[in-house]
Formats: sequence, structure tokens, C-alpha cells
Amino acid sequence: MTGTSTVGQPFSYPFPQQSPSIRQPSLTYRLNFLVLKTAWTYPHQTLTHLIFN
Repeated sequence: MTGTSTVGQPFSYPFPQQSPSIRQPSLTYRLNFLVLKTAWTYPHQTLTHLIFN
């Protein structure tokens, strides 16, 4: 864990101090959102398959 600004705090909102590096946090937030979305939908899909199959 070397990058404390992006890796250490992935879910913190971008403060105005980090305005010059605003493209990198947005990309990391997008990746985190995609990972959270897949982690949220995949177990529910498996649960529905287990229940309805």
C-alpha cells in the first residue's frame, strides 16, 4: 500500500485539494464502482439460480 491518496482511501470523495489529479481518482472510482456492482449482483444471481433451480 504505497499510494495512500488513491489506494489507501478508495472510497473517500475527492477534495478540492486534489483538483490537479482529478482524472485518476475518477477512473479509480469508476473501477471501484464496477467492482462493487459485480460483487453485489453476482452473489444475488447465484442465489436466485440456487433458489429457482
